[in-house]
Amino acid sequence: MNMPDVAQPKTLDFIPDNNTDLRSAVVNMAAGINLADWKFIKLIVAMYRSRAWSEVGYCSLSNWLDYRCGLGPVASRERVRIGLALTRLPCLDQAFQNGEISYSKVRAVTRIANAETERFLLALARTSSAFELERVVRTYERTGGTAPTDAALYQARSLTWHYENGMVMIQATLPADQGAMVVKALQQVVGTKAGER
Repeated sequence: MNMPDVAQPKTLDFIPDNNTDLRSAVVNMAAGINLADWKFIKLIVAMYRSRAWSEVGYCSLSNWLDYRCGLGPVASRERVRIGLALTRLPCLDQAFQNGEISYSKVRAVTRIANAETERFLLALARTSSAFELERVVRTYERTGGTAPTDAALYQARSLTWHYENGMVMIQATLPADQGAMVVKALQQVVGTKAGER
């Protein structure tokens, strides 16, 4: 494989000494990786459409990506599928480009997203872990269900609470975007940070 030379850091001095800065560095790096993944997928789709790989004697884009980029056939097909899906899903595309959602989340939701469900699935992707989101998508695929519409989400809302030992116990069922607002408000009251459970 003929890979380009990539400058390697001579030391690990880019790793922060304190945990707060380290956490920030990891999150910022992940956002940069998300943007790089988005660009990579856009380039692959452009090659898919233009058939640029065929001009140099390779039998398929997957074959070219394997030899030139070290990307296996399944990974190649997934990136083409995701790239083509993102052309129909502008909100997910923008969130991915902005580094707001990861490749793992985009890979999952593009398997089931359409114009009607895109906003709901994006809100779910923003408020769920990649593992949780993959579980939801697999369940959807396995059951052959239909993704909920805004009207169905509105109908499914519920709120119950009761008092116990001087505390209030709250249970709510909300569309993901509204739920995210409630979680943020509760995190401020309780004093937890985003991402903590």
